[in-house]
Order: sequence, then C-alpha cells, then structure tokens
Amino acid sequence: RDLIGPGGAVLRQLEDRFGVSLDLTQEGCCLLFGNDRAMVAKAKSAVMDLVADVVEGQVYEGTVIDIKDFGAIVELLRNKEGLLHVSELDFNNNNNNNNN
Repeated sequence: RDLIGPGGAVLRQLEDRFGVSLDLTQEGCCLLFGNDRAMVAKAKSAVMDLVADVVEGQVYEGTVIDIKDFGAIVELLRNKEGLLHVSELDFNNNNNNNNN
C-alpha cells in the first residue's frame, strides 16, 4: 500500500524520479527495470525504505521531528516514526569526534 499510494501516485513518482519501470506481482514482489544501473539501485533503495518495517532492538539513524516531555518523536524510515523515550537518552555522552 505504501508503495502504490493513492491512485498509484507513489509508484508513478518513483518511475518518473528514477527513470525506471516498476511492476508489482500477484505474490507481492516488486520488479524494477531500467537502463541505468545506478538509478535502478537508487530506486531499489527508495522502495526498500517505503516497505521496510521498524524492528525492535535494531539501531537506526533518524531525524528528530518533535520533542515532548516524555521523549522525542523520531522519523526512522520514510513514513515510519518512533518514540525515543527520555529514559533512553544519555545526557552525559558527548559523541563529538572533534578533539578540541
């Protein structure tokens, strides 16, 4: 559903953006076709982002989109959000790679 979008809009957008053809099989597989290998790889990455599920315990890099009293709402994958609870934050860890 995330891959097709309303009226196939997401599917068409991916095809236009990356210059590829996408075909969805009855079994739920997505087939990508294109002349430019690099663009097919980028399209595959975009498709994987759209259909991927967040797995508990997995480490993700994300963008904080909102801060609440109880933690932060983080966008983990495209259209996938999660709660980073305040109890999981380490305010004493300075992960700065500069040695100044």
